[in-house]
Amino acid sequence: ADKQRALAEVWRVLRPGGYVVLLDFGRPQRAYTQAISLVLRRFEEVADNVAGELPLMMRDADFLRVSELGQYTTALGAISLYRGYKGSVAATQDAA
Repeated sequence: ADKQRALAEVWRVLRPGGYVVLLDFGRPQRAYTQAISLVLRRFEEVADNVAGELPLMMRDADFLRVSELGQYTTALGAISLYRGYKGSVAATQDAA
């Protein structure tokens, strides 16, 4: 619920056509990060991220063209970089 409220607030204060870039735990894609995720998913703060729900939360907060720009393997697990736009698709295409 905290993440959803935070994303809604980011969307509210972002100018039309603007975008947000988030770096946070993401869905593991390698054996090493999958093993770490077995521990991480027990923590409420990162369980949604490890389950791959952050892009869905961004869409629920009305961000458009949500995408994962990259994923990085760290000692703490998979870290993903996400981007989402505010505004109409036409406005966000002009901003890109």
